[in-house]
Amino acid sequence: MGGMNLPVPTPEQIQQFRALYQSDFGVELTQEEARDKLIGLIHIAYVIYSPLKYFLYARKSEEDNKRQVQSIESQIKELRQRFPDLNIVQVFEEARTAKEPGRPISICWWNVFAKGSPRDFGVEHQPPPA
Repeated sequence: MGGMNLPVPTPEQIQQFRALYQSDFGVELTQEEARDKLIGLIHIAYVIYSPLKYFLYARKSEEDNKRQVQSIESQIKELRQRFPDLNIVQVFEEARTAKEPGRPISICWWNVFAKGSPRDFGVEHQPPPA
């Protein structure tokens, strides 16, 4: 399940779940159905109770230093100061123009983001125009 290391229910736990399910819903589940539903509930609990993870992507164009308001380092510092409680798990830095496609760090960032679990989010900061 998306690289998550979730506990596997024991046969006793599956049997308890089957009994609860039948008691609450009046439906008798097979061992396999109960196992699948219980694993689904474990996954939901993991998603709900896991801390959010953030990726930070800071970019500065290399083409025109006169138009750049903030350096990459100052963007990262500002975000960490403004949001000190964010669980930033990875920082991506790039010094390339956005006018041309194929920025390597941007592609890498999106690939990592796309492979992340539902609890991973991206944070991007672009300074306001001068």
